[in-house]
Amino acid sequence: DYETRFKYSEGSIHPSEVANYGKDDALMVNEYGVAKTAYAFDDKGRLKEARHFGSDEALREKNMPEPKVDVAFDSISAGAITKYSYEGDNIRPSRISFYGKDEQPLAIKAWGSMASFVIKYNEHNMISSVSALAPDDTPVAIDAKVLGSNVVEVRCGYDDTGNVNRFTM
Repeated sequence: DYETRFKYSEGSIHPSEVANYGKDDALMVNEYGVAKTAYAFDDKGRLKEARHFGSDEALREKNMPEPKVDVAFDSISAGAITKYSYEGDNIRPSRISFYGKDEQPLAIKAWGSMASFVIKYNEHNMISSVSALAPDDTPVAIDAKVLGSNVVEVRCGYDDTGNVNRFTM
């Protein structure tokens, strides 16, 4: 049993910290191996960084299972630190990168050694492509188990009403 507590920076609607506490009121690690996550936001309110900590309050790499298609990109985090980048005023991330405790790019092994997602959008701000990169920014498979080891980018097509009508790999 544990409880989750939220902290907010003054005037912010986004939590600056989410932490799990056990019955003894001490930090307690969750199923991802993390007890606390601290968030930083830019001046537009966009998430720019998530840092994961263990019960000892030291940076800890989040044990993240394979990414799920139904998870929003702006809620994906892994490694000890996740950084989110944006193009212009877009509120959706254009790049999500994972780092280790040493703040160096980290290959997430459960995700096929990817260290970043790169997301592009069309003129209607809908995802047009998603690609995966290794720590050295070379392309890696997005999901080798499902799509095969040669698929490093997935492109999305839409019909006139905005519904996804094709994926190209």
